[in-house]
Amino acid sequence: MSEKKKKNWAKSLSEAINLVTTIAAAVGFCGYGGWWLDQKYGTGPKFTAIGVLLGMATAIKVMWDRMNAEQRKKTDQHKKETK
Repeated sequence: MSEKKKKNWAKSLSEAINLVTTIAAAVGFCGYGGWWLDQKYGTGPKFTAIGVLLGMATAIKVMWDRMNAEQRKKTDQHKKETK
């Protein structure tokens, strides 16, 4: 029983770190791309703001997809157990 809890803990930690780095990368890359465009065209913070918002939208989409995948996995597992 203890070994199972350790595996679940490690798996959960791994998934959390993966999600956080994915979110940070999405916001960071899009924000940097916006900043680069602002520097290139001299548009002020317009593209930076758009880039950060695009990164945040991407991060929300990633979280949504992972949440739905986890829910489907639990539902499928429950269906198999009840058969």
